[in-house]
Amino acid sequence: MRLKSRTILWGVLPILVASLCVEAASPQTKIAPSGDTILGATSPRGKAVVTIHTAIVEGDCAKACPASRVWWDWGVKQVPVVESLNVSVSGHKVVVPLSVYASMFDPVEASLRYEKGSFVLRVEGADASESYFELVYFNREEVTELRIYATEFPEHPVQITHFYY
Repeated sequence: MRLKSRTILWGVLPILVASLCVEAASPQTKIAPSGDTILGATSPRGKAVVTIHTAIVEGDCAKACPASRVWWDWGVKQVPVVESLNVSVSGHKVVVPLSVYASMFDPVEASLRYEKGSFVLRVEGADASESYFELVYFNREEVTELRIYATEFPEHPVQITHFYY
C-alpha cells in the first residue's frame, strides 16, 4: 500500500506543479490595435496587473511620432502605438517611465510572467525585418530593467536600460 501511495503521489505532483505554473503567468495575448489589453500574473508577493493602452496614430501625428515615423516614410499612414502602460502589484501602482513604452510601435502580442523575484512583461511588435520584442522587468516598487531585442537576432539585446530611483 505504501508503494502504491508513493506512485500516486509522484504521478500527481508534476501535474500539480504544472498547474500552479500555468496560473502564475498569462499566455500570449493579442494586443488590440486601439484600446486596452489587460494581463495578469501571480507571485508569492502578490498579483500583478498590466494594462497596455494602444492608439492608432495617423496623419501628421504619425509623421511626428518617433515610434511610427519609419512607417510614415514607407507610406503607411496609420500605425498602432502604446499610448500608456499601467502597472500595479497587489493594488500598489508602479511608476512606468515613458522610455519603457515610447518605442513600442505596432504591438502585436504580450505576456506576463513571474520569475526569479521579478515580473517580466514581454511585448512583441511589428513584422519582418522591423520585428522586435521587449522585456520589461518590475517588482512591487519599480520598473528595474528594459531589454529590447531584434527578433531576427534574439540571442543578444540591442538595448538594455537599467532604472535607478
